[in-house]
Amino acid sequence: FVSGLIGTAQTPGSPVYLDRLSQKLAQCTGATCSCKGDDAGSTNACLNVAPYTAFTGWSGAVSSFSSKYRQDDTTDFFAYASSPEVSLFDTIPNITGGAPFISVDPFRVSHTNAQDWIDAGLPADSVVSYLETIKEQQSDPNAVIDIRIPQTPAFLDELKVVMNEHIIKINEKKLQRLTGDDLFSSEEEKWEVERKLRAKWKALIASYDRENSQNLLEIYQRSLGIYAPTYNNQDLSKIRPVGLTLSCILLATSLGFACWTFRHRRNNIIKVSQPLFLYTFCFGCFVLGSSIIPLSIDDSTTSVSGASKACMAFP
Repeated sequence: FVSGLIGTAQTPGSPVYLDRLSQKLAQCTGATCSCKGDDAGSTNACLNVAPYTAFTGWSGAVSSFSSKYRQDDTTDFFAYASSPEVSLFDTIPNITGGAPFISVDPFRVSHTNAQDWIDAGLPADSVVSYLETIKEQQSDPNAVIDIRIPQTPAFLDELKVVMNEHIIKINEKKLQRLTGDDLFSSEEEKWEVERKLRAKWKALIASYDRENSQNLLEIYQRSLGIYAPTYNNQDLSKIRPVGLTLSCILLATSLGFACWTFRHRRNNIIKVSQPLFLYTFCFGCFVLGSSIIPLSIDDSTTSVSGASKACMAFP
């Protein structure tokens, strides 16, 4: 914190927003964007603001395989470390101990009390600006949190690769001593970045969905609290136990009658009925019963790849 030299403010907004229905940029209105100030009724005062919170708190865990004694001790430690009194000491930078910026971001409401920071010797103007910005961003209904889904590092890595390639092209323009609009990215170059990134992310999503029963889109929607389940009328969860039970009965009776036929193969009635024909009939019933097993497998019990293999296994 350098009083008067460093300030803090909310991330800037835009007078336009992406209309999800038309997939085009539209002008902000009071119904679609945040409108503040004396001119809140004016369209020019409305901005599409999506503050990026970047950090949304700490979390801790203890293995369920640990003894109850260790679980209780670990829980007590987490409760102590995150308590208002102890965590505040770790949050406010120590400007007198030789390491002024060793601290963590505020993660409790109690950490945003400006007087605690001022009492620790920090400049009032910078503290108030910093904490008020945090409060404003956290309370914004359109606030954006960091990605919390599987493959997040892979998504960010692909973003870095694509953006790095684009930055290299910009540097090449500088080396060519280009100036003015020629130095900036053209619309085609910007869309090329978007196309490359979209293709790489789609490949990551497809790879994850092939290997896991729950698709990545559902996980992402659940993380945002907007997931709306779609009901699949072909879901086998309820009828699967009935089918497997009938399959077991059919398999058992097929084997039982085959054994019975073998045991009584010298009986005149069995001879007249042709034992080989009866064995074939029992075998056919056994195959019919076993075919129910792969038919009972769907994407609710295994991955898409596993369900495909089960479908191909059907005789």
